Amino acid sequence: MTLLFRISYIYILLWNTLTSNGLVEDYNNHRNEINIAEDDIGSFPFLMPSVSPKTPDLYLCTPIKVDPTTSYYIVGYRPNATMNTAHHMLLYGCGEPGTTKMTWNCGEMAKSTEEETASPCGPHSHSQILYAWARDAPKLDLPPGVGFKVGKDSPTKYLVLQVHYAHVDKFKSGGTDDSGIFLHYTERPPTGEDEMCNFYLMYYVDGAEPLNMKYCFSQGAPNYYWSNPDSGLHNIPHIEASTL
Repeated sequence: MTLLFRISYIYILLWNTLTSNGLVEDYNNHRNEINIAEDDIGSFPFLMPSVSPKTPDLYLCTPIKVDPTTSYYIVGYRPNATMNTAHHMLLYGCGEPGTTKMTWNCGEMAKSTEEETASPCGPHSHSQILYAWARDAPKLDLPPGVGFKVGKDSPTKYLVLQVHYAHVDKFKSGGTDDSGIFLHYTERPPTGEDEMCNFYLMYYVDGAEPLNMKYCFSQGAPNYYWSNPDSGLHNIPHIEASTL
């Protein structure tokens, strides 16, 4: 199975070699084993390239380009991170990355740092959040028959990993980090029996301070309903949002 390949300023095509241990690829002087299960599910390690952030509250992004000759379907995510290092991670599907650098500062309100500053995705390209992780959340497997399409017949030509480093004390002595996500994927088209969606909420506040929690992560129904008293969804307006 042809795999995703990492980019730097010049795109590098990864050649895959079939061995007795499975499918193995070599890039950036590292060897990563790609395990292919009996149901043709592959695993790709999309990790930060041993970064050493020096600025608190830094958002770092790194990209990979999807093989443009094949359509893939992402069916699961296994996080490789801890909340002691990464505050949260987002996976973007982009038409173009925000820059051609290996890593860059991609925070919403970027501070002055040594890294180049840009958005996760290019300013006029397709942009979609495919996955979010925080607070040591476990792996996520999508329902059978469901997958996020990327590659050949999809507007998602690149994947961009964003990691928020809230605290950087552990890196002051020269430590590095490879937080990221193991992407589980297949070339088999979904059956269409189930659906998956992302949605966003807009809100307003009294005063100038926004909410401390900007992101909400949920598995959705049947575990999460508006009417569930344990969901924590309170103060829902009883009038149409367009009239507020």
